[in-house]
Amino acid sequence: MRKQIGGLVAVLVAGCVSVHAEQGSNVLTTLNNTGFEKPSITTGAKAGDEPASWFFFSSDSSRKVGITDMRKREGMQSLLFKAQTPAEAYEGFAQRFSVVPNSCYTFSVWVLNDPQDPVTSAGYGQISIEWKDAAEVELARTYSPSWGADLVPNRWQRFSVEDCAPSNAVQGIAVITFFGRDSQGLGGFFVDECELVRR
Repeated sequence: MRKQIGGLVAVLVAGCVSVHAEQGSNVLTTLNNTGFEKPSITTGAKAGDEPASWFFFSSDSSRKVGITDMRKREGMQSLLFKAQTPAEAYEGFAQRFSVVPNSCYTFSVWVLNDPQDPVTSAGYGQISIEWKDAAEVELARTYSPSWGADLVPNRWQRFSVEDCAPSNAVQGIAVITFFGRDSQGLGGFFVDECELVRR
């Protein structure tokens, strides 16, 4: 990934970082642990643990998502989502980031249908960007195209969503969600190498 500072281009080696010079100061927007490498399973973490820097949410008390080393696009780990049993259940992980009002952002992820337990029925995954003001009130939400049972196994595919922050937004939330939709606990997918870019 690259950052622009006074016309010079430099290579960034960690995370997803977008830096833009505005009115003489640098505005930094970043997502942490974008490859889900922390905590590390090779150094004692367990498959299914929560990825560092991301927060979990769910409509059900069960949790069927977490880090894994079963599949990965880059690095040593990825994030595995498995369908929950309740018909309308959903679960996901999200991460907050600071925003520059009226600036546009693209959030993207790479997704792999689980070859041993592919997404079934009407279940689907989707990413989104949410905007909040200083009082934590949600201002808007934009979704990417979804992926489901038609997602090709054994091939990583990129999905993205782009939106511009409202003029009163101070915070964005990058969200990854699995909507069960009568999957009856069957099906899953892997997510890896997310990226957030300010345009």
